[in-house]
Formats: sequence, C-alpha cells, structure tokens
Amino acid sequence: GNTAIPSITCSSKNDFWAVLNNLDSASSTLIFSVDGGLTWNNSGADTLGNLVYFSSIEHVPGTPATYFLTAANATSGAVGSAYTEDGVTWVNIDAVQHTACQFADINNGWSEIGRAHV
Repeated sequence: GNTAIPSITCSSKNDFWAVLNNLDSASSTLIFSVDGGLTWNNSGADTLGNLVYFSSIEHVPGTPATYFLTAANATSGAVGSAYTEDGVTWVNIDAVQHTACQFADINNGWSEIGRAHV
C-alpha cells in the first residue's frame, strides 16, 4: 500500500518509535525498534479510543520510556493527544489537534496547533 513515516523518535541509540501511516485507508500503526532500527515491530497500538490517524510521536528526554503522541481521525474529524510511560498503556490527554510537539524535559515542551504554539 501507499505508506509514509511522518514522525520518528528515539530514547537511546537502540530504542526507536515511529508513526507508520497508511495513506490509502487513513489509518496508522505505531512501530518500534530495540536494535537501532535494524528490525521493526508493531506496537499493537493502532487506535487510541476514536483516534486512528497519528501525526507525531516524541520521546520526552530524561525519561526511560515516556512518549507523547498526536493524532486525528480522518473520518470523524476527532483529534487529540496521548502519552505513555511504558509503551503499552496510552492515556488520552485532550481533544485538540496538535500537529507537532517537542520536549526539553518532563516539565517543558511545546506543541503546535495549526500555527499556534502552546
């Protein structure tokens, strides 16, 4: 199919997470690697509630496994963000469309909502 990787992040030289988007079905899969990107695995997190199309994933520096994810549902227009501290359990944060995000540490970060930064 027609796929793209709009976002990739790492917590160490071996641990990577990426958003893999299926452009034909407007769906996403979170994939990860524990060997520096030599092999990739499906995380099993293909949807987060009603969010099925992911746009950005970022590791939070200074943490072993905290990641922030932005997402939207192309069919319903539902938008939002979520985070995980273990890569398994994702917690929904809000219903705002964040198009990108970046963190300096666990207490300081930014996200882009259209052209506005919060």
